[in-house]
Amino acid sequence: MSVSGSSVLPEDFQNILDDYRRSQDNLRTVNEGRSSELQERLQEMRESRDQYKAQCEELKGQVKSLTTEMANLRAELLAARQAKSEPDPLENVTRHWEVDGQAGIYKGQWRNEKPHGKGVLWSLDEQTKRYEGDWVAGHLHGKAKSFFHDGKQQDYDGEWQKGIRHGKGTLYLGDGKKRYEGEWAAGQYNGKGTLYFTDGHKEYEGEFKSGCFNRSGELNTVFHYYYPGGHQPMRDFRTFKGAFTNGDFLGDGDVKNMAFNDGTYSGQVRNHKPHGNGMWNRCEKTGSGHERYNGAWIDGVYHGHGTKRNKDGVQVSDVFANGEFLGDGECVELTITGLPSPYYAGKYSGQLKDHKPCGNGRFVQNCNSSLAEMIYSGEWKGGLPDGKGSGNVIQARNPPERYKYNIYVYNYQGDFIAGKPADGPVNLRATNCWKGGHVNEARFHFEGDIKDGVLWQGTETCGEGKHSVYNGAFGAWQRQRQ
Repeated sequence: MSVSGSSVLPEDFQNILDDYRRSQDNLRTVNEGRSSELQERLQEMRESRDQYKAQCEELKGQVKSLTTEMANLRAELLAARQAKSEPDPLENVTRHWEVDGQAGIYKGQWRNEKPHGKGVLWSLDEQTKRYEGDWVAGHLHGKAKSFFHDGKQQDYDGEWQKGIRHGKGTLYLGDGKKRYEGEWAAGQYNGKGTLYFTDGHKEYEGEFKSGCFNRSGELNTVFHYYYPGGHQPMRDFRTFKGAFTNGDFLGDGDVKNMAFNDGTYSGQVRNHKPHGNGMWNRCEKTGSGHERYNGAWIDGVYHGHGTKRNKDGVQVSDVFANGEFLGDGECVELTITGLPSPYYAGKYSGQLKDHKPCGNGRFVQNCNSSLAEMIYSGEWKGGLPDGKGSGNVIQARNPPERYKYNIYVYNYQGDFIAGKPADGPVNLRATNCWKGGHVNEARFHFEGDIKDGVLWQGTETCGEGKHSVYNGAFGAWQRQRQ
């Protein structure tokens, strides 16, 4: 068979195919060799790993064994040292001893040429003192007492550390009263404790640091004041309760009788100023002019609900803002002036609005004379009696006769408009009396009604019925002809 162009004979094709097969066989042989080599290496690594683990376990056992051996050696060494340094036995002695520059006579237990155990030391300085208690290596250590130079009255009873007050203990005054009771450190008040005045009252109770008030506590200081109406100064305590640092009150907390604005303040404070709820009082040395405020404060001024009483006795109660009364609330003995006739200046107790009587209240005045008085109780509006109320007037007039008075008693109960009676019953009685209060004769008695502000109708009796009687209408406060 012939083919145009290039041609491939069958035997050539067979050769090519054989070559390809041989190359595939060779490649397969190589791969199988490599795989076998890798398997061998992997097996070697596994064997190395197992050997390493075994070595590690062996080393751990050796370390554990060495640790136990070292512990045993350490225990043997410690026991040997203790056996070698066994202290001398205690003995009771009386010897000269000097500690911290103080020479003295020591009597008690002794070890290694030093006070050790229970013993007493009498110092030989100018102020002989006695120390009695536990000693360790020449120093007070543990529970012990120190005494004043007389050797009888103790000045400290508590814990010591190397000759210094440390732990819990009590410091005493020469008369046996407590001065301090609590915790100590390095010879100073440190920790929780209580400091006392010489009379036994608490001066400070709380926390200390290096002998000073620190963190939280309550401090009392003595001050003198004058009680209202009194002339001798009274003694009391100022109290500061809150946070302290280096002995100073930080100004936040609660106080009692703190000096403020020429008076005393008790209550809550912030930055040393009244802030929160509290009471302020001030009184002259003579006991007069007592002023007081009790209520809410902000930054040292009245602010919020409160009650204020000035030195004249005027008392107002309700809301304050920046130290000023807003004018709405309650008052006691507020002086009122500028009222229309027939009213005069007097004292008002009751409700207020815009600084004027409004609501229910009571008004008492002296009518230009110590022998006259007007009282009104009832409703007010705009500073004047207005609404339901009752008025009473008691007046004594001196006629020409010596030691003789005409007494007028006027009573009205009903409606008031703009300060004047409007509609309601009225009662008027006039009598004669001698000075001293003895009634001599009733002059006249009137009972009737007021309408639209004027006397309308009623009955007038002269001389308690012994004389003329008028019963009828009135106009402009005069009898109407019948």
